[in-house]
Amino acid sequence: MLSADPFSTAIIASLVSGIKYSACRLRPDESTRNSFPSGHTATAFMCATMLHKEYGSVSPWISFGGYAVASFTGVARMINNRHWCTDVLAGAALGGAAVEFGYLLNDAIFKDKHRGASRQEPGFKE
Repeated sequence: MLSADPFSTAIIASLVSGIKYSACRLRPDESTRNSFPSGHTATAFMCATMLHKEYGSVSPWISFGGYAVASFTGVARMINNRHWCTDVLAGAALGGAAVEFGYLLNDAIFKDKHRGASRQEPGFKE
């Protein structure tokens, strides 16, 4: 978790910033041209997905709570006239996908790195 979550955060930050400033979509309140995708929603869904992956097996309420707060974040962005529905949906998809890619990258780099030649598995006798 200590290395997978920073990978996920770096992925979401680069994806959202890259898309946001190349798409140049006008916000519903016509204030700026950086509406697509919703960065707040992407971050909220990234955190909810992290909670689900790490603690969802402990209690389904943790996953439910995380995704409920993330969904509220997206709805609030639309109610405040800052994002279109498609901005929020794209942010949610990017947030979840960034965590999956972050964990895949983490596994590709660090899988089985903790196992040394002298380490014994519990329960095995030599």
